[in-house]
Order: sequence, then structure tokens, then C-alpha cells
Amino acid sequence: VVSIGTWVQGSKETENSTAIVGNWMDLGGRGVDTAWDYFDQPAVAAAIAAHGVNRKDVFITTKIPACVGKGEAAKLVDADLKQLNTQYLDLVLVHMPLGFDCDGTWAALEEALQANKTRSIGVSNFRKSNLESLLKKATVVPAVNQIGYSVFGHNEDTQVHP
Repeated sequence: VVSIGTWVQGSKETENSTAIVGNWMDLGGRGVDTAWDYFDQPAVAAAIAAHGVNRKDVFITTKIPACVGKGEAAKLVDADLKQLNTQYLDLVLVHMPLGFDCDGTWAALEEALQANKTRSIGVSNFRKSNLESLLKKATVVPAVNQIGYSVFGHNEDTQVHP
């Protein structure tokens, strides 16, 4: 799924996200990548609603900020659902392997998956060692490890080589 990211560096101006998502929808885009700590999820929801796009035709990805523990992660998933004005998310990621309780955070995402609050779960910016640690206790394998990769910078430790 090709998605538009809604993060605007150094900005908490949600009208940027509304315009970005609106323009993306005008062009036929249907994938949106946001995060709780982008502070723009209500604006993203408003832009999707304004375009009258059927929810089943939009792929919404959001992120839990870090390894925040089971209770906090569960609260954040519920907050994401409310802010994005949807009954389910398509993909919820752990944004980065920072924090104190990746196992608990992952357990909360597994429970959200079982409860049909999300259709898939994954991670973002995890290195091989982070994934190996997570997989020791996980009952669900991450569907994706979203990583940044560009000509300007990338991390050799997150690349997959044939």
C-alpha cells in the first residue's frame, strides 16, 4: 500500500495534515500514515470524511510512540480509534524500540488484533537485535518493520539483502 505520511517536521499545525491528506485523496491516494505523537489524527480523520471516501477503501496506519508498556499501549490504541473516528485500524506500529517495556507494548497490540481493533500489527525502526528480542515472547510475528530508507540516509542494520 502506498501511503502519504502526515508528519511535518517541527510543526504541530494540523491544517498541514488536513491539506496533505486532502490533496492525496484528490489524487486517488487511499493510504494514510500517521501517529499519535504527530498530533494530527483528528485532522486526518476530518480530511478523509470530507472526501466522502468509504472507510473500507482507506488504509490507515498509525503508531504507538515507543515501548510504553501494556496498559499505556492499550489506552493509546483506543485513543487512536477515537481520534481517527474509526472502528478499526489497518496497521498499528510500535514507532521505535525505545522505552522500558517492548514485550508489554507488543502484548497490548496482540490483544488489539484479537479484539479486531486493528487488522495488523508491526514495528518501525527496529534493528535485527530488537526484532530478535521481541520475537522471543511474541505470539504474533510483526507484519512489517517500517524503516526509513533514502539516498540521503539509511541504516545498514535494517536492510534486507538477498
